[in-house]
Amino acid sequence: MLGKIEYKPNADVAITGDVYLARSNILEPTMVHVEGNTGNRDDWQMADYSKVTTAGGYVTGATVNNVQMDNLNARWKQDMTNFATGLNGKFKVEGWQLEGNLARSTASRDTIWSAVQMTMLQPGAVTWNFPRDEWMTYSFSKDTGNPANFSTNVGEQWGPTYAGKLRDSLNSQQLNASQPVNWGDITKLKFGLRATQREKSYSQTSWNYASAATIPTLAFQRVTVDGRPDFIELADGFGNAVTKYFGAAALSTDGRTPTTSDLVQNNWRAKESNTALYTQADLSGTTFGGLSYRGNVGVRVAHSSQTGSGNEQINGGAVTPVSTGAGYTRLLPSLNLILNLDPEDAFYKKISDYIGISSVAGTFNGKAASYTSQVNRDGGHVQGLEFIYQQAFTSLPAPWNGLGMAANYTYTDSNIKEHGDRSGASFKPIDTNDLM
Repeated sequence: MLGKIEYKPNADVAITGDVYLARSNILEPTMVHVEGNTGNRDDWQMADYSKVTTAGGYVTGATVNNVQMDNLNARWKQDMTNFATGLNGKFKVEGWQLEGNLARSTASRDTIWSAVQMTMLQPGAVTWNFPRDEWMTYSFSKDTGNPANFSTNVGEQWGPTYAGKLRDSLNSQQLNASQPVNWGDITKLKFGLRATQREKSYSQTSWNYASAATIPTLAFQRVTVDGRPDFIELADGFGNAVTKYFGAAALSTDGRTPTTSDLVQNNWRAKESNTALYTQADLSGTTFGGLSYRGNVGVRVAHSSQTGSGNEQINGGAVTPVSTGAGYTRLLPSLNLILNLDPEDAFYKKISDYIGISSVAGTFNGKAASYTSQVNRDGGHVQGLEFIYQQAFTSLPAPWNGLGMAANYTYTDSNIKEHGDRSGASFKPIDTNDLM
């Protein structure tokens, strides 16, 4: 769903509001053949192998006896909602151009996964062929689509069953003001304020069915898939069959609490807020004997803060909530100038600092440890030459008179090194010239 409304009572006022809503639901049933006893580590299964084919030193096919072939039925269910709304206003007041924006967006994703496995009553022989760069084929000596060949004792598999909830929200506010001026080479003044607040979280709850269930043979049906041995599936549908034979609450999160593994590995929350205030002057003029230039000069003050929350468990102890965060304020001056030269350009950039990957010393459980993380790296310079050529072939006859060409060549040189720790000892630094 998409909606938009505009209000413009005169040439000096324009207000726009919009809203967007999208929902999608995924229900993905899965059938998988699960083979056991095909591994041959240390030749322990060699007696059951025959008709082995190889290519380039790799086994690409064989027939293996005494293989247990099972059938997995699973279901992946996912419901997603995306919502966004915004309000924009533009105003002209005594030469000033004012613009304000308010926006909010949210996203949610609810998922649930579960699977059961049907076991064949007797093992058989599997023949498989997996040539390089081709689709794998396989066959089984027994009918994998006959429900009578499977045990009626069915259990949960590839578990545990789990349900996850992802939530993401972003709010933003922005105000800009600008006014043309005639102050020498200064042609326009701009001021602005922007703030954002984002929060993202994920929570998971997992559980196992209470026990295995006895499902009669008549509750399964054959499924044929081209190019594969037949499958069997729950005739009533996965959800109906699971709740019927494993209990009405088998796929419900009601009354369940997250496990220790859920809390430590899969439950987290992150928050970030950013605020920036800037002022800028647009420039235009001539210099160096009449060459024209344009650009801008300004300064931005930015404040950012982040908080991350989760849980930890140390040496099998109790699960404990943990939270940490960081914040900083930066003064960021900026000067951008473009000098219009007729034949070619050259450039030079001075970089005071940047975000890179580094090995950082720390501790874990009271012992020294090294962490690989993003850090503020030392700066340097990037310099180089860039040549640009453009030509329009306007003298060609139709329909070729619209053709043209554009070519450019860029050479850069830099003293900035990447992928090294601050001592330069843990990793071999990579020259950034190799990355461009």
